[in-house]
Amino acid sequence: MKKTLLNCLYAALILTSCTKMPGHYTGIVAKTTTTSSGTTGSTGSTGSSSSDGVGPVAIGATNTVIFKIGNDAEKALSSPSYVFAINSLALSSGSGYSTSVSSFDMLFTTYFSIDYTGTSAGTYKVRFFHLTMTGVDLQQTGATSTFKTKVISESIAVSNTQSNEARGTVKGTFDGYVTDTKSAKSDSVRVSGSFNISN
Repeated sequence: MKKTLLNCLYAALILTSCTKMPGHYTGIVAKTTTTSSGTTGSTGSTGSSSSDGVGPVAIGATNTVIFKIGNDAEKALSSPSYVFAINSLALSSGSGYSTSVSSFDMLFTTYFSIDYTGTSAGTYKVRFFHLTMTGVDLQQTGATSTFKTKVISESIAVSNTQSNEARGTVKGTFDGYVTDTKSAKSDSVRVSGSFNISN
C-alpha cells in the first residue's frame, strides 16, 4: 500500500513537471494499445540476461519506450499517446545525481519508470524500475542484482530544482530480471527494452 501510494505521488510529480514542457500535450488522447499475451506470473523467460544492460530490443524513434517481457512480443509506448519525462535527483550520499526516465498515458493505465545512478553514457545498475499495465505489475526489488541499463548517450540539465525536472536527451537500453508482484517468486521475469527521450 505504501509503495503504491509513493508510486502514485511520483507519477503525479512527473505529470506536474510535464505540463510545463513545451510540446508536451497533457490532455487525454487515444491510448496506443499495449496488451500482454498473458498475465505475469506465467510469463516466462528463456536465456539469461546480459551483464551490460544490452538486450534484444533495439532503440526506437525519439520519445519512444520499447519493452519485451519474457517471450511476449515487443510493445512500444510513443508520443503523443504517452507523456515522457526526465528527472534528475541529487543522491543522498552526495556523490552525484541519478536519472529517471518515465512514460505514462493520461489515465495512468500504463506506467513505465526506470532510474539509475548517473547522468552520462555508461553502464549502470538499475536503482528503480516499475512497469504497470493491464495484467502486468513488474518491479525491481532489492534482490534484483542482474538488472542493468546501458546509456548510449545522455545530455541533461535540471531545469526546475523544486520538481527535479530535467531537459535534454537520454537514450539507452535495459535488460535483466524483475519481480512480478502477482507471484511469490522474486526476480522471475526477464524484461528487456530501450528508451529514447528528448524534451
